[in-house]
Amino acid sequence: MKEKIASKSGSYTAPSPSLRKRLSCLLLALIAAVSTCLAACGSQDVVPSPDTAAVNPVVTVDDGVALPQFDTEILLCSPEAKQVYDREISISDAVMSGDPYRPFVFEYLLENTSGTLLISQDSSLSNAREFYLDKEKTSVSIDNLQTGTTYYYQVTVAGKAYSGSFCTAPSNRFVSVPGVENLRDIGGYQTLDGKTVKQGLLIRGCELDGIKNEDYVVSDQDIAIMQATFGFVYDLDLRSPEIVEGDYQSVLGSQVGHKFYDAPTYAQIFRQDYLDSMRAIFADLANPDNYPMYLHCTWGRDRTGTIVLLLHGLLNVSKEDALQEYWLTGYVTPSVAENDKMDALFLLLNPYEGDTFQEKVINYLTTTVGVTPEEIASIQSIFLT
Repeated sequence: MKEKIASKSGSYTAPSPSLRKRLSCLLLALIAAVSTCLAACGSQDVVPSPDTAAVNPVVTVDDGVALPQFDTEILLCSPEAKQVYDREISISDAVMSGDPYRPFVFEYLLENTSGTLLISQDSSLSNAREFYLDKEKTSVSIDNLQTGTTYYYQVTVAGKAYSGSFCTAPSNRFVSVPGVENLRDIGGYQTLDGKTVKQGLLIRGCELDGIKNEDYVVSDQDIAIMQATFGFVYDLDLRSPEIVEGDYQSVLGSQVGHKFYDAPTYAQIFRQDYLDSMRAIFADLANPDNYPMYLHCTWGRDRTGTIVLLLHGLLNVSKEDALQEYWLTGYVTPSVAENDKMDALFLLLNPYEGDTFQEKVINYLTTTVGVTPEEIASIQSIFLT
């Protein structure tokens, strides 16, 4: 039974003992989490990112209903990964801190009945993702939201709706799917001419079938999660066709297009015997019907890193950002962080005409590989906003 408590301005209804108990438990858990974080940061001599310093509190919005109040941006990566993105620490310093991915955790307290949560990038909540809010729990974890993005939400409890919005912080977009490593969205980068590379179009990662690495086998359930999240229509497979015998079908589904490209790595892109491969890759990148696309090799490291670096250059992402995107593979293979394997590529690219990284990449693609100006324009139109 609730009690009325008098005050100078009148009275209010105090929360029930059960709700007070759950609020106390949540506060204790929060204090423990903050203490653990501070201890970890102290042991690694890393300054916590300002984006993680403040807490979005859970506040009472109605009788028996408490929802988050979003005062700060939501961080979808580790504090160290955010510091790398903001150029506050080096990738070499960050990769030893562990998995950079962080889900969005929507915290709540429902005293009387469970509810539902809708989340969408559209204020009308079209194409919303739906989640069940169990009154016996205090949070729901939501994977693979886009970074630097405004989201709108609606919580419905006992027929009553509560709406709001929150923003995710700008950062590299790390993606989480069980069994898949080195998984990232190549979008989210700002170009040197003030545009943005769209997210959700091209996801890079490792192989999914375990042909070369038996650890990289993804279950049917996780494939379903990937397709529900990204809706891939094309599997741009940089591996050699010699790894299989007979026909091959993408594990992403029979409806997904697939081709082996036998792609080069690093400075091999200038070799004559790889030019046909490069020509085919960029021709298919220029086809708008091939998106959303999953791009990979075996580990998502060397061949994938090379193609993504050139793609970012074509899009006018800075050379520094393009190289950093490659180095982020250091979270999976620490030796990649700030290695010099791209140096030979940059050395051989330098003589090409142009004053900028973008101009040199485009001149390499058009004069050496044979990519057409129309294909260059198509790729830019697909990715840039």
